[in-house]
Amino acid sequence: MKIFFQIYTFLLTISYLLTSCSPVSLPTPMHQRDIESITELSKIWTLDNVYITQERFSPMTGATEGKFCFLGNLSNKAERKVICLDGANGNLLWEHLASSSSAFALSPDGVFIGTNGIASLAHYNLDGNFIWDASFTGNGVIRVYIVGNEVQVFNHPERLRVFDIQTGDLIKKIDGDTTYIVTGTEKFIYTYSLQSVDINTKTTKWEADVKGYIRMTPFFTKNAIYVRTGEIMGRVYAINRGDGNTLWNTGDNIISNIAYSPERGRIYILTRDGKLVSVDINSGNTSTLIQFSNPPFILNGEQQVGGYEVAYDESANILFVTLGDSRQLFAFQEK
Repeated sequence: MKIFFQIYTFLLTISYLLTSCSPVSLPTPMHQRDIESITELSKIWTLDNVYITQERFSPMTGATEGKFCFLGNLSNKAERKVICLDGANGNLLWEHLASSSSAFALSPDGVFIGTNGIASLAHYNLDGNFIWDASFTGNGVIRVYIVGNEVQVFNHPERLRVFDIQTGDLIKKIDGDTTYIVTGTEKFIYTYSLQSVDINTKTTKWEADVKGYIRMTPFFTKNAIYVRTGEIMGRVYAINRGDGNTLWNTGDNIISNIAYSPERGRIYILTRDGKLVSVDINSGNTSTLIQFSNPPFILNGEQQVGGYEVAYDESANILFVTLGDSRQLFAFQEK
């Protein structure tokens, strides 16, 4: 695992050097995707030429309080900016240059951006005003989680820092583990599997039976953990947060992160064969909500593409879908 993160640190450094230079023009998208069929959703708007930065460890999009924010660009340039749009119509609200960004999180408290090169975390409110930042030792931020009133930041080498969400004051630091999040009684870590560890006794409470490497940031709810395995494509597992048992898993063709609709009790994901799928969080039953044209989607490695991501705004019940090969952004209202 340490060798892996050493390799990742090298890649972060190269990424930092590349993004510090003049932005590179992207090739023209090979496809313009249409909606062949749709159910349970209605399209509100769509934008073209939306480049979403693609990272293996962290989603680059988020939605809350009527806003959709992301790391990427609204042009044909592979240039990293933090951008927030009006979720109702797609109009630009604000943007800031974020060339060395490597991780991203969004909550009603604002936008949080982790960087590589010089490891740091910056906090902006939802209007784009700077609130605070923190710099620290390490080679780059890999994940950022919002946990209650805390911002939990994991960076290499194997270190979790916990900051007060309002002030940016450092609350605690945990060294030596690949930690996702920590609570008052346990921490969730990844070695070659997902584990829950008791903080006081330092004993493993459970170890999840997940096949394949976990790259994309797991999604935590009160009762479950949703994990997407694989580098570019993999399965989604639902893990019982209390005992680590697998509740259900999907097929191995999932190419996006995970968006969660608490009101509907389901998650949203994109599949390789051009589908937006919902999964019932209790049963694991799947339903195809949208079939996009010209399947399959083109993946990173086959062509130079942006990220395939989904984000859900529970305040407005709007789902946002970004397609990396056509560089389109769609907004859908739940019916």
